[in-house]
Amino acid sequence: MTEQTSLKARNRPLYDALVNYSKEALDIIKQRIDNGKSPHQSKHTNCIFDDKKNAFVKNTFIRTYYNLFILGLRDKLKEINSYKHVVTEIHRDIIWNNQVDKIQKHIIDSDYTKIEELLNNIVSFLLSKSGTFSFSEPYFNEIIQKIEIDFSSDTITLQRIVPIYGIDFDDTIIITEHISIAPLTNEEIAAILSNEFIYNCFIDPFFGACINTPKFAIIITHNIPKKLFYNTDNSINQTALIAAYTYFEENQSIIFNLLMLFITSKLFLVSSITECKSMLYPSSSATYSNIDNPLVPNKKLNENINIQLLKAAHAVLHNDKYHFLTVAIRRFSFAISRNSVEDKLIDLMICSEAIFLNDGNEGLRYRLSQRAALFLEDENEKRTEIYKLFSLAYDVRSHVVHGKSILTFKKYSLFINQFSVFIECLKKSLLKMLQIASKNENKKELIEWNKIIFTAEMIDD
Repeated sequence: MTEQTSLKARNRPLYDALVNYSKEALDIIKQRIDNGKSPHQSKHTNCIFDDKKNAFVKNTFIRTYYNLFILGLRDKLKEINSYKHVVTEIHRDIIWNNQVDKIQKHIIDSDYTKIEELLNNIVSFLLSKSGTFSFSEPYFNEIIQKIEIDFSSDTITLQRIVPIYGIDFDDTIIITEHISIAPLTNEEIAAILSNEFIYNCFIDPFFGACINTPKFAIIITHNIPKKLFYNTDNSINQTALIAAYTYFEENQSIIFNLLMLFITSKLFLVSSITECKSMLYPSSSATYSNIDNPLVPNKKLNENINIQLLKAAHAVLHNDKYHFLTVAIRRFSFAISRNSVEDKLIDLMICSEAIFLNDGNEGLRYRLSQRAALFLEDENEKRTEIYKLFSLAYDVRSHVVHGKSILTFKKYSLFINQFSVFIECLKKSLLKMLQIASKNENKKELIEWNKIIFTAEMIDD
């Protein structure tokens, strides 16, 4: 938004009224805390990037949050000298007056108006951005500009950020218009750490700085039309929100599992952070993952991945016709993450059966081994090796799932020596299946097994 179209240029009386109100509100909050009248003050973490230490440093300071602001000013809100003036100016402005009823109420109170909610959003934003009680004109202009953009927009934008440990890459990978894998800026990392969404970033006691900070993330955005986001009474449409969260979960899972497939290395999701980017409905939430210590070396992504295939695979896995591939890739991802060999094997065998046996359950061992051999190799000698490997894996898996010890099973020692080969075979199968699916989306069957088997038998004869 240019200076000519900014609120300051378009309606200076309203701009000045909002400035005066914000300054008074911040002063009142500061006075209440200085006088010890608020029982809600607490210590929170603020993270900054320290150039000298070349690391993120956590500082503890007194910080007021949204609820503190509301509770601290609830009885005094309308007593602020500039309150009546700012309300008058809002009603005089056509844009603000028409849009103010669209602001979602967070506090259920018949005496609590939409305008009060809007004013609270402004002051809350100023507090969270600066961490102080001093008025900042740059931050103030930023929120006013964002509010005006939100007023004119036809959509509400939700965004999910999923920090990942275990990968390293140079450039942003754009999967779709709304989904990317991107390096996080220092400002974004500091914001995540400051909000304590990443709860297990370790602190070096001597260095006094954060180590193992999340430097990369899956970023997903979702736009909801305002006419769907709000009900007729201006309340939030919960069905639309549930659909958005389902969209986030589905795409987060697909991208994460594909990354695990491509690099065949353990990755960690520490948390997922969902935020509403609209100032009319400011909110954020975090979902934590219970994981092991994520202090792992980052594997270079660009050297281990076909970007075009990654994009194509993402599209393929949204096709219900290829649900068996979604299952197979998810189980492959689970296997890579497991520590137990037995658990790895069970997941890998579910993966293999989803790939090669999704059309029936007769003669499983034979059909699985035969199809894997024919699908992966062209030479008879190599086909025989694959056939024996998958048969061996099937036998060991059967031994495990029936509760028997694998340590006394003779075939286990034979199989464990080829375990890494088995994993690579499944990876090769999945990547090959994804390539075929990306080029043959209209075929009823992805692989015509009978045709492949018949042709192979004719060649063998």
